[in-house]
Amino acid sequence: MENLNFVLMGNSLSGLTQIWNVESAHTGIGLGSVKWYAPWRRYAFYPSPALFDSACLQEVARFLDGQMTVRAQDRLTR
Repeated sequence: MENLNFVLMGNSLSGLTQIWNVESAHTGIGLGSVKWYAPWRRYAFYPSPALFDSACLQEVARFLDGQMTVRAQDRLTR
């Protein structure tokens, strides 16, 4: 990741999923969070009021896809 840092904050209240803060790699300013969205059964990006260019949004998409892959692999090992 070049423009963003994904900082693991811990688990959700249920303990089944994780929560990350998304920060600018350059300024450290919080841009939002990534957490599980149950109705879609997927991790989703919850943006703070901020600006995002296509490079940042692509990084977020890659991170979300990566976490869904990790979740699928974890479910297979249980």
